[in-house]
Amino acid sequence: MAVYLHKVSGRRVLGTALTLCTVVIWGSMSIVLKGVLGGLDPITLTWTRFTIIAILMAAFLAWRGGYRLLLSLRGTALLLLCLAIVGLCANYVLFVIALKVLSPSSAQVLIQLSYIFLLCGGLIVFKESFSLRQWLGVGVLFAGLLLFFNQRYDEMFSLQGTLSKSILIMVGSAAMWTVYALAQKQLLRYLSPEPVMFAVGLGSALLLLPAATPSALSELDLVRTLLLVVSASATLVAYITFARALDHLEATRVSMVVAIMPLVTVGGMATWARLAPELFTYEQLNGLSMLGAGLVVVGSALSSWGKS
Repeated sequence: MAVYLHKVSGRRVLGTALTLCTVVIWGSMSIVLKGVLGGLDPITLTWTRFTIIAILMAAFLAWRGGYRLLLSLRGTALLLLCLAIVGLCANYVLFVIALKVLSPSSAQVLIQLSYIFLLCGGLIVFKESFSLRQWLGVGVLFAGLLLFFNQRYDEMFSLQGTLSKSILIMVGSAAMWTVYALAQKQLLRYLSPEPVMFAVGLGSALLLLPAATPSALSELDLVRTLLLVVSASATLVAYITFARALDHLEATRVSMVVAIMPLVTVGGMATWARLAPELFTYEQLNGLSMLGAGLVVVGSALSSWGKS
């Protein structure tokens, strides 16, 4: 039986605008989460985000509809939905666990690996072409990663160090995000992004509930409570715009725009460390680290730049 893959609409201006919206939100998200982590453990933080997403999407679907299509999923579509739930849930949890040790800038630079993984997934699953230029981009990205962490090589390559373990956890987070992204792209053949995000939010909240500590929420101060609500609401907007972007652009083109996200995080972190030093610590990056961040962006862009 033939499997029909999702085809993009070709509305590139709209797709690019949606991707840029995603970039701004995702680029700021690690900063916001770092601020919340001072008051919550990673599991409870992630459970709360997914719970808020599920509640918001339940209200949206009650208004616009979409439950019927979600309940009618069978076979391949249902399997894809389960993969999306597990992939995004694992991505969130692993990301926040690693973020306890890593700075937001370091986390955002490392998570760029997810778009390299997405490119490879697009090559294998969606038969998208991959040129010599794109392979060059992969090499530039890895060179950028090495330069970015030049001040912490001893800890980075020590199997006993917390930094090396956190880096491995972040790589796992990137891999699980790719599982979600590829499943989401193919799910567009069956569902719009909104019912998918409701199912992902509800399914992930249920998966994490046994390990979460909801009572810890009452101990948050006002600032961290607002940051938590903002993180969940903004995440929902970002994933819907990301899914819509995939409806209009190839996965490679979306990845090319998303490549600039580390610059958003580095700039945002420098700004917020000055505005709210009680929540955010300024990260001292030397010239090689800044060059490395730039190479990560260039490598991601080259990897996403197709033949045309």
